[in-house]
Amino acid sequence: MIKTLYYLLRPLAAAPFAFAFVIGALDAGLTRPLETLAYLAVLVFGLAGGAHIINSWADRDLDKKSQIKKDILINQQPFSQQ
Repeated sequence: MIKTLYYLLRPLAAAPFAFAFVIGALDAGLTRPLETLAYLAVLVFGLAGGAHIINSWADRDLDKKSQIKKDILINQQPFSQQ
């Protein structure tokens, strides 16, 4: 289950956004670190991860027809099984 979620959310792809968020929080003063970590978790897992899942879902039919080999086979993801 955790491996599947990691595979779907791809949190490392959100690293640039997380880096920019942390730099902005540090520049703003970072008065509430726990709240900042909560926002960071929402950013990485909620927004960026959700965007990857929506993109993968939208591309599932195209990936079935494509001749290009990818590292992540979207048509074999749990949400694309019909």
